[in-house]
Amino acid sequence: MSPLPPIILNNFHHEVTDTAVWVWQTFTLEPIGFCVRYFLQVDALPESAVVEINGHLITAPNNGHSLTIDVTHFVTLDENRLGFKFTKQPGAIGQIRLLPIPCDEL
Repeated sequence: MSPLPPIILNNFHHEVTDTAVWVWQTFTLEPIGFCVRYFLQVDALPESAVVEINGHLITAPNNGHSLTIDVTHFVTLDENRLGFKFTKQPGAIGQIRLLPIPCDEL
């Protein structure tokens, strides 16, 4: 188990367009001083959700399951933007967290 606390993401904004609903949050990562990989974990993700980080497609619709995915190559030690795009009724998203895992624990 990682000694580093998870980064809880729960301060989202939203925008409605003619074709979709966007929900997003920006967050900043600080240098830690040793090798870390970042895993995005979402407890429940509606089936129509598309997930992006910093403009990179992370996952397409996933049939309403939870999600845990390594996003290390998509985040920066600067401002980051995590977005969810819904083309149907959004539904509920479970708790969202970014898990910093030291490389020597993988």
